[in-house]
Amino acid sequence: MRRQRLKESNKELNNPGCGWYHIYTFRIPLLQGEGACREKALDFCDCNPQERLALVLIDISAYRARELTEDALSYVSGIFDFFHSVQKQMILRFAYDIRGEARVREPSDITLVRRHMEQLGGIICRYAADILVV
Repeated sequence: MRRQRLKESNKELNNPGCGWYHIYTFRIPLLQGEGACREKALDFCDCNPQERLALVLIDISAYRARELTEDALSYVSGIFDFFHSVQKQMILRFAYDIRGEARVREPSDITLVRRHMEQLGGIICRYAADILVV
């Protein structure tokens, strides 16, 4: 093995999956025609261009007793598309409870949780290159 000489540099490093990040929380509402809501929700995302990561927390508690609607799935897809467009890798977290009220907010049947996973799986696969960890 040949020994390399290291050199000090002040050049910016491009280290995907490393560095500081902010938490961006989105609540998926039970509304029809949520495209406008999605645009409004993304307005507050003042992403720091120096950060390459974003912890994306998606609250799906409104769907604790039903399947995700097409509007809800479109909303999630729009969130992923936004972070893709600003070139940030996502640390992705879906949650039914972000307030510490698990017994009230989580589904009573694991079957529904599995169904939500199936519904979201296609979107997650489409954006897999942008998702660091789920």
